[in-house]
Amino acid sequence: HLILVVSGRVVAFPQQGTQMQLSLSLSLSSVSNKHMNYTSKCMEGLQDSQLSSSSGTCVMLNGLVKARGEELAEKVPELVAGLLKAMDSIKEEKTMNGTLHTLRSLATHHCLGVLEQLLVTPLAHATSHRETVVKSLQVLAKDQALVTLIIDHLTDIINNSQVLEEEVRRH
Repeated sequence: HLILVVSGRVVAFPQQGTQMQLSLSLSLSSVSNKHMNYTSKCMEGLQDSQLSSSSGTCVMLNGLVKARGEELAEKVPELVAGLLKAMDSIKEEKTMNGTLHTLRSLATHHCLGVLEQLLVTPLAHATSHRETVVKSLQVLAKDQALVTLIIDHLTDIINNSQVLEEEVRRH
């Protein structure tokens, strides 16, 4: 058994299925600064070299976001930035897919907030970072519940943003 103290309560888990049970238990308590610290540690855990550890971390993080994502509105920029940073260095496909699912879970609660963060994310010179942002946008666009909101928002940006023309200097 795994025994943890969560929000002042003692919680015991049998070994099998521990990550999901832990994420559900954590989601039962309110999202607080302690939970944001927990999510920050999970971002680090996503980059663990052991597949079982990194994929278990995905399950826990995704469970928390699914259950308590509505309460994370103020933390969307921080969460998106942390997920993107983690994805830049994830090597395992299973962990990458799980992390993308977590981002999509966050978007089901805060679609426009997640989309805005992806759109304003500077595309670093590193190809892996650009690929991470593109994969993230693709995952959101493939979700039928999100695609209409995304298209409407992008159309609004195109129709209502001021166009800036940059003069190209020729030498």
